[in-house]
Amino acid sequence: MVCEVTASGSSQATHTISLPAHIVQLAADNTTFVWLIVDGKARKMPVTMGDNVGENVVIVAGLKQGDKVISEGQQKVSEGMDVTE
Repeated sequence: MVCEVTASGSSQATHTISLPAHIVQLAADNTTFVWLIVDGKARKMPVTMGDNVGENVVIVAGLKQGDKVISEGQQKVSEGMDVTE
């Protein structure tokens, strides 16, 4: 499953991106990342997390509006793997 990143907030508010916390992975070097779909391939994208909001975590760096984040099965994904939406 894939979720598309959208920014929320009013025109006067700062836009934030949040994802379910289980989507964010922890690398061996203790950095955090998510898997994106870019041109039909899996791409590992480092992210910086902010506050937890319920079951979600705010992503303060690494994602932009329109990114397609893999939201299920991400444990089985590898860099460059063909991915269908």
